[in-house]
Amino acid sequence: VDVTIGANSVVESGACLGDRVVIGPGVVIGRDAAVGDDSQVGARAAICADVHLGARCRVQPGAVIGSDGFGFARNGVEWERVPQVGGVRVGDDVDIGAGTTIDRGAIGNTVLCRGVRIDNQVHIAHNVEIGEHTAMAACVGVSGSTRIGRECTIAGMVGIAGHLVIGDQVHITGMTQVTKSLAGPGVYSS
Repeated sequence: VDVTIGANSVVESGACLGDRVVIGPGVVIGRDAAVGDDSQVGARAAICADVHLGARCRVQPGAVIGSDGFGFARNGVEWERVPQVGGVRVGDDVDIGAGTTIDRGAIGNTVLCRGVRIDNQVHIAHNVEIGEHTAMAACVGVSGSTRIGRECTIAGMVGIAGHLVIGDQVHITGMTQVTKSLAGPGVYSS
């Protein structure tokens, strides 16, 4: 009810738009995607197949949610593509900044929990999980299969290696390179 769809936008088969959703111009909502009630998707954003956005989410212009990540394996000579068959699940009240890319899961889902705040130009790789009310500033890169806890803050240009566990209430200062898991709450810098 009361859905607004901007000029030149595409809503593919099986997609579901909740009540009072606003879709900007030039947006693509992929096959079997879902956009929750009262959510807004900005111009030229892509909500790819099997991406589910919760209620009251805001996706800024140019964001891409659910594209394939770096799904390649070396066969000894060449890089071969490995199908990325997971999706993306985004909880309620999540903000996703302009130009941000969130990769679909390789097997399971990439998950952003309720209240997450993602700034512009952030990259979230496949199968990352981000806990409730965590915030990331611009140009953060999170490598695949990393789990980030609740109520964390990650400042601008932080790089986080893959397959790590970042605990709850961890605060990482700008331009830090995180190469190992950070279990306890506190402030971390490098």
